[in-house]
Amino acid sequence: MFEPDKRKKIYEINAMNIPNSEKAKMISQIMNPIKTEENFETNAIRTKIYCSHYKKHNYQMSKCCKKVYPCRLCHDEHENHTMNRYDIDYMKCDYCQSFQKVNSSCQNPECYKFNVKQDYFCKSCNLWSDNKSVHKVIVNSILVPDIDTRVDIYHCSDCGICRLGKQEDYQHCNKCNLCLKKKMFENHTCKINIKEHNCPICLKDIWSAVNDSPHLLKCGHSVHSSCFFQSLESQHFFCPLCKKSMTDLTNYWKLIDMTISSHQMPEEFKDWTADVHCNDCEKKSNTKYHFSYHKCQHCEGYNTVIDNLNKSS
Repeated sequence: MFEPDKRKKIYEINAMNIPNSEKAKMISQIMNPIKTEENFETNAIRTKIYCSHYKKHNYQMSKCCKKVYPCRLCHDEHENHTMNRYDIDYMKCDYCQSFQKVNSSCQNPECYKFNVKQDYFCKSCNLWSDNKSVHKVIVNSILVPDIDTRVDIYHCSDCGICRLGKQEDYQHCNKCNLCLKKKMFENHTCKINIKEHNCPICLKDIWSAVNDSPHLLKCGHSVHSSCFFQSLESQHFFCPLCKKSMTDLTNYWKLIDMTISSHQMPEEFKDWTADVHCNDCEKKSNTKYHFSYHKCQHCEGYNTVIDNLNKSS
């Protein structure tokens, strides 16, 4: 009921020849109506919400509040509770507006999308997606034969959710409780139940990130793939937690070598040395003092911190 209708109804109640206690009850019912399933459905249809997470036309009805949302993330953004992604019985087609049992496609014979399946559907997670990969779309615009531009998604039964990527490229680690790329699976450092950790860069949840995949660093800590690349672009090359190098920095160390060789230290600092601790190899060594860089004598990297400064007499 809209505000003008509420005011009109309240005026009518106040004009009635009934006890004030009854008037109060009737006005209270108008101001705080009991929300029925029919009211929820009407409100859901009236309020159009555009999903920023997935491209789709099958919307799910939540059991918790009997409202229709494009996806569980849209629901969680607009409500004060979360939707159970696994417990969905009904969906609504955005084309014909018909409610029906959860399916990979609309089952209304009169609908434009009748039996037209979306690119990806997971019955376990109740996830529909027609998302396209930006990189694949760019490549497809260059090539003559068309390629599949769909975003690769697969369901991991061990994780219990759908993940980005091709299933044949990933393997689930039971200790980390996370899916890792097969090419790095054998040599990765296990961190117990890493899915419960947040990304140390953005401090957001890694395990249930939307349209983003976890990236396992050499040190064993995990970050969002997008955070990893943004960090490299901003020239932050070290893990925020343990300070180890996030990637192979051999070329970067060579560049520093060239910089130091072309830079002469002032006469009073030439004989100074520094006792340093290397964050990468975790060894201690003694090296020449420099204003900015101190080389590890074991791994020849510059990811070091000064433990002690030895000044010449």
